[in-house]
Amino acid sequence: MPGTETPEVVESHTLWSGLGYVLAALVLFAVVGIIIALVNRKDPTP
Repeated sequence: MPGTETPEVVESHTLWSGLGYVLAALVLFAVVGIIIALVNRKDPTP
């Protein structure tokens, strides 16, 4: 019966999903930061 194993699976799934969202957010921030850095480097060029 899958009734006794569902709680553990749900908890692990929520933890993994939370980590996934955090990693995705960090990647997005990193990409945005790189883009901003490239734009800032291109702007001051004469």
